[in-house]
Amino acid sequence: MSTGPLLRARNTDVSSRIARHCITIAILVSLGRWEELEMHVRAALEEDLSQDQIAEVLLPTASYGGVPADSAAFDYADRVLRPKDTRA
Repeated sequence: MSTGPLLRARNTDVSSRIARHCITIAILVSLGRWEELEMHVRAALEEDLSQDQIAEVLLPTASYGGVPADSAAFDYADRVLRPKDTRA
């Protein structure tokens, strides 16, 4: 991986960490990387993203990543977001 100016300029404040989580989640949905999606949803929750914020990231992926990918993304994210005793 390059260590060019883009990586050196990377900001590490909280808002950019949150933005990176949102971007990563959207990319993983588009690529269909479901196991990694679950991991990043958990990480996003630990960084204080709300369930509503995660849903806001997932919703546009239907338009850009495809409805089947978006539907699967909600199923995988639901595994993380819903308590184990309420899962179907």
